[in-house]
Amino acid sequence: MLRHTSKYILCLIVWLSGETCLAQTDSLAVPQPKINAVDSLHDSPVNAFNIDSLGLITSDSLEVSMSDSLGTDSLRSMVEQRRRKPIDTIDYPLISAVSIYFDYPKLFSFFTDYENKAEVGLELQIFKRIYARGEFGRTRIRPDNFYKNVGYEVSGNYFRSGLAYRGTIGAKSNLALGVMYGKSAFEDRGSVQIEGQSGLFDPLNQDFERTELSGDWFELFIGTESNLGNNIYLGFTFRVRKLNTYDQFDELDVFAVPGYGRTFDNSIPALNMYIKYRIPFY
Repeated sequence: MLRHTSKYILCLIVWLSGETCLAQTDSLAVPQPKINAVDSLHDSPVNAFNIDSLGLITSDSLEVSMSDSLGTDSLRSMVEQRRRKPIDTIDYPLISAVSIYFDYPKLFSFFTDYENKAEVGLELQIFKRIYARGEFGRTRIRPDNFYKNVGYEVSGNYFRSGLAYRGTIGAKSNLALGVMYGKSAFEDRGSVQIEGQSGLFDPLNQDFERTELSGDWFELFIGTESNLGNNIYLGFTFRVRKLNTYDQFDELDVFAVPGYGRTFDNSIPALNMYIKYRIPFY
């Protein structure tokens, strides 16, 4: 029993010795300074890296501390400018620009016998993104074999007007989406050759002319253009036209409505290419 008691006393002495050493070690520990993420901006890159490893600093402050030789204030300003999106501070007037444009491929139609076309347009920029458009043109069409034994021609003027919303898709390009309404005033004429079934008589030619005809339609369009410099733009417009009304005839109907196209197509796609000169007012 004495032997067991001495064993217990020896274990108690060892345990008390360990607690005393641990207390002495704690008393000799050097207190660690508190880490401040703001003060780390003025520390060396090594300190900034250690602080970042503890999760107490952001990547932006690490970038500033690693380039401390350039100055903390100037670098902080550079970081803020990089984060900040550019702000358009221009005070746009009601009419901020006027543009005139024309469809240059239509000029080549004057070298053909089938169709002659010309078209110009005027565009007003309202504040920054809204555009009001007006287009005027003239068309003359002489279709081949419109009807059997019929010589035919339709000609007239037309205009289109509408609104578009335009946004930028690059440093020098724009994208526009809009709607327009078109109306045409035209006339058609021709000559009908009437042949007898017996062949005993010469063919009879009968001329006709119909004036003060009209037609209208709606358009949805999307287009893009690029700045070539000196306020000159080159672009194209894709349109989908929907015929509304036009003057119809039962015996010999109108072949086409100038500005719209053929009347037997109730919906017509079209592509226009143009060159534009723009005059800004801001």
